[in-house]
Amino acid sequence: MPNPSSGVESGAMKKEKKTAAEEEEEEDRTKQDEQEKEQEEEMAKEGEEEEEEAKDQAATSAAAAAAAAASGALSPLSGAYLLVVLGEPLSEEHKSKMINKLKQGA
Repeated sequence: MPNPSSGVESGAMKKEKKTAAEEEEEEDRTKQDEQEKEQEEEMAKEGEEEEEEAKDQAATSAAAAAAAAASGALSPLSGAYLLVVLGEPLSEEHKSKMINKLKQGA
C-alpha cells in the first residue's frame, strides 16, 4: 500500500526545486539589470564629460576671440579670400607673365 504522506512530500520537494530554480533565475535577472544600469550610468557619465569638454572648448574659443577683438587683432577668418587656380607655367618667363597679369587683375 503506497504511503500518501510520501506523495505529499515529493510534491513539496518539487515545489521547493521550482522555487529554488525560479529564485536563481530572478537573481540572474537582477544581476543583469544591475549590470545594465551600471553601463547606462557609465555611458551617461561619459556623455556628461564630453559635453563639459565641448563647453570648455567653446568657452576657450569665445574668450580667445573676445581677447583678439579687444586687442584689435584680426581673425584669420575676418577677411575675404580669393582662390586663384593657375596652370603650371612652361618656363620662368611664362611664370613671371602669369604673376604680372594676376597682379594687374587681368
